[in-house]
Amino acid sequence: MMHHPAGYIDDWHTAPAIVLGTVLRGAVRIQTTDMDTRVLQAGDQFLACDLNGKGHRMFEVNDGPYDLALVVLKEPPTEEAFVQ
Repeated sequence: MMHHPAGYIDDWHTAPAIVLGTVLRGAVRIQTTDMDTRVLQAGDQFLACDLNGKGHRMFEVNDGPYDLALVVLKEPPTEEAFVQ
């Protein structure tokens, strides 16, 4: 679980392992090194696989805090894991 207060900037960093993240509260802007930028809202999920290089950075949105739940995965999920 991670809590980031309003105004917090999580500067460039790599994922410590492959991580499945879920936004629990608030909104977060995630930017990758190729400058792809996404805004994720509560309920949205992301997969952080950038174990090398510059990684990614995250910013709060609308001057508000955001909370994340992070699950460290040993391997990236397969496509079959999402098909029910």
